[in-house]
Amino acid sequence: MNYAEARQLEGGGWHWTTMNDGIVRTSAPCLQIDEPFDPANPYNPPKSENLHRCQPHQTREEAERHFYDYCLEQARVHTHADEMRKCVICQGWTDAGMGNNQMWLGIRPVDLCATHQTKEFLSQAVPFCAGLSIIHS
Repeated sequence: MNYAEARQLEGGGWHWTTMNDGIVRTSAPCLQIDEPFDPANPYNPPKSENLHRCQPHQTREEAERHFYDYCLEQARVHTHADEMRKCVICQGWTDAGMGNNQMWLGIRPVDLCATHQTKEFLSQAVPFCAGLSIIHS
């Protein structure tokens, strides 16, 4: 199994990391890639001088909060193909939700009507909880 979670650094402090095939790496948002970089172009990988890590967080919870806030910033509206669901805030019918494009980024799409499709309401529907970890392949 591969896990994304906050991990303590050897030199002290914490970063959000991902473990893939037994190798642990710092990952977004604690790892930033300078522009220009096109993630859709596998023939143009980022150069090491374009990779930057944020200052280590003092606690695990601070690193988790950094990741959570990043997920909120990355959240977008998603339209359900051919079904209506109830908004988790007002129970009104909606054909859309809000969340991350990639499930492993942490916030699954949440059913929200047009009135409630904001990051503020999304954070109410999916509040921050310490102890974040994500299993991925």
